[in-house]
Amino acid sequence: MIARIHLKKSLDDLYDMFNRRDYVHPDPVEFLYRYEDVRDRELAGLFAACLAFGRVVQINKSVERILDIVESPRHFVEQQPFSAKVNPFAGFKHRFVTGKNIQALWLAIKKITDRFGSLEFLWRSLSKNGELPVETVLGDFCHDIRQAAYPLDCGFLVPNPAGNSAFKRINLFLKWMSRHDAVDPGGWNILSPSQLIVPLDTHVHRFAMRLGMTCRRAADLTSALEITDYLSELNPSDPVKYDFIITRAGMNRQVAAVFQTRIFNSSYC
Repeated sequence: MIARIHLKKSLDDLYDMFNRRDYVHPDPVEFLYRYEDVRDRELAGLFAACLAFGRVVQINKSVERILDIVESPRHFVEQQPFSAKVNPFAGFKHRFVTGKNIQALWLAIKKITDRFGSLEFLWRSLSKNGELPVETVLGDFCHDIRQAAYPLDCGFLVPNPAGNSAFKRINLFLKWMSRHDAVDPGGWNILSPSQLIVPLDTHVHRFAMRLGMTCRRAADLTSALEITDYLSELNPSDPVKYDFIITRAGMNRQVAAVFQTRIFNSSYC
């Protein structure tokens, strides 16, 4: 228990030092800062999160290319005549994501927003107005998006709920849209920060294993929930508060050096 108290103090100190806009670049969350309209922000955020795999420079180039085409994501969905025969994203390529996959996700968003009004209201419907936990809703949320893309296929952009996904990119999207601080812009009202799950990638998983937050070697949803439960003991109202600074430690030398001194070289590690 003493070790966790000291860990919380160190993480809170690091949060105060580094959870600032100065340390955001080149994180894709930057794209969300462009939009005051929450409906614009959630659509830009979904694409930024769904493309958040691979090298960050390429991620940002790919997101930029899409947002340059659509300008206002909300107006694009409302005004664009969607057709499987006309694809404004022809030639797009991000690793194994093609322009057809991008077109499919926009088609899915169009159908969902026509029916529910927004992605937030889709989540509201699936979660029974926020009563169901996030881990229960994640699969249905992804399933509905994938189904709405028919007859097109959004492929790897949206996790297949039948697989063994940690839903990292969707949890990242939910974090961006549901938290509000110097880094996460927020905008959604259906989820409180206490309900969120850590967006688990290999870096966060290694960090968590090193500190004993999980012993599981698979970076899956079960591990993400274990790590979130651990962080909930440190900060019940906002367990994913430390996610940004943890990921910065893998991207920024200054943050990494302070992490090494304050946390990994400490007696409780």
